[in-house]
Amino acid sequence: MSRVYLIGFMGAGKTSVGKRLARKMRWSFVDTDNIIEKELGITVQEVFDQLGEEWFREYEQKVIIKTTSFQNTVISTGGGTPCFYNNMDIIINNGLCIYLRMPPKEIVSRISQSQKKRPLVDNLRGIELEKYVEKILAKREAVYSKAHIIADALNPNLILSLEQQIKRYFGTIK
Repeated sequence: MSRVYLIGFMGAGKTSVGKRLARKMRWSFVDTDNIIEKELGITVQEVFDQLGEEWFREYEQKVIIKTTSFQNTVISTGGGTPCFYNNMDIIINNGLCIYLRMPPKEIVSRISQSQKKRPLVDNLRGIELEKYVEKILAKREAVYSKAHIIADALNPNLILSLEQQIKRYFGTIK
């Protein structure tokens, strides 16, 4: 079992950390949202708009199940992925799960500055966005906290720290 799953709220840096970590470990990198977009030929935003969140979450679970066959791969999940169906159980039973924890204020700042389309928050600004992030993060924290490793996403030595923890978990990095 040589898979690392990165979980955490949108904007926590799962994709950028995942790419850097995979490069450092000489592993592959995949982002579950990118897999969905490639397979369906439309963006996650379009999936939400055209097919709805429930349809998206069902398809997302199929993608999570598919990742359990990947080897030497860092997998970045969508922010809500672990919180639906039994996705978190699938993740923690099929790889090393790392929660990139970030304070709500920093998440709001990153989301506000990002050009990326985010279906669940695109229409929120200012205090509405802050309240949404705080509310949803509080709900998700219990699920996220089941991760094998909880990492401070703002740690300036995050990649080095995670690499060392992954080495300990798997024995060595291949």
